[in-house]
Amino acid sequence: MRAVVVVNGELENGFFLMGDRYPASMLWLVDRPLIQRVCEALVGRGVLSVDWVYYRATECPRLFLGNGERWGADFRHHSADEFATPYPLVRHLLASHGSDGEVLFGHVDRTLTLPPIEPGRPDGGSIRLIESAQDGSWTGWAVLKGRILDQFPGHAFDRRDVEQFLYAGHAGSLERTAMPAGPEIRCMESYMSAVREVLAAACPGAEIRIPRSARVHPTARLTGPVFLGPGVEIGAEATVGPNVAVGPNSIVDRHTKLTNAVVMPDTFIGGRMWLDSAVVDRDRVVSPGPGGFVHVDREVPVASLADHPFTQLAPTALANRAKSVVRNLGGVPTRFFRKVLGTSGIRRSDQPIIEPVPAAAN
Repeated sequence: MRAVVVVNGELENGFFLMGDRYPASMLWLVDRPLIQRVCEALVGRGVLSVDWVYYRATECPRLFLGNGERWGADFRHHSADEFATPYPLVRHLLASHGSDGEVLFGHVDRTLTLPPIEPGRPDGGSIRLIESAQDGSWTGWAVLKGRILDQFPGHAFDRRDVEQFLYAGHAGSLERTAMPAGPEIRCMESYMSAVREVLAAACPGAEIRIPRSARVHPTARLTGPVFLGPGVEIGAEATVGPNVAVGPNSIVDRHTKLTNAVVMPDTFIGGRMWLDSAVVDRDRVVSPGPGGFVHVDREVPVASLADHPFTQLAPTALANRAKSVVRNLGGVPTRFFRKVLGTSGIRRSDQPIIEPVPAAAN
């Protein structure tokens, strides 16, 4: 089966997370970006030919997917920026498959479990809608076939128009299939909800996932659910969790506290930071001023705090910057800096240090 998939760049009301560095499809969900999860779901159901339709999206998703060879599939990329919405181009691509074809249509805006795809079923005029098993809402995905491919509303302004057509504006028969689906990622709050949902599935029972390549200081405290990526380092007396995902090759320095947070890959978080309900952009240095302690407790994206003039002059900030530069270059071992800067107590650990959960009050 073939698929036509819409990849929008903007979130709700034209909002981008971290400027335009992260279109919704490239947001990091615990261990990999959203678009990779969608791609794996497609390939896992035998969909090996995909037309990706980009609308106001950066080049990141296109470069990440490539021609599909990585997944053993054939990917083609189309830009819909010349249109007011992506749906005129979607209509053209659907119609090009012919009235005898069958196409999976969808949007990259949530995690989704796709149902088994059964091509060539006898009812050539039907629509198979994929709905959320949680609340019965439309997930943005459907199997379209027969004359519906030619009738698709290219004039649709947004997804609500498409949904109205699929449910009531056509002459074909309708079938509904309920499948597990994550929340639609529209804003910062819904993104954090999606992360918590994926994290709960990856770390059932408040587990703590630490790869062998991670290094955790003996005095650090981890409270699940926590997911650490490869090459992550957790410093002395750091507190991580609950509900924290740290991307690969990131460093969480000493006395730092992370709760309900997402740390993108290749990031250094300086000591004495407390980030709660925050997202830390990748390739960043986040550090407080000299002798200070920073507490961020809003659902906000955190960019670099290292450009503050006082922070630039602080010896600890200079050390943090040096370690971050080394980490981002990736060619110089950080062991030298641990010895010079006194952070050699970090160790590799297969058994995480778990903060005991207090007993419930009677």
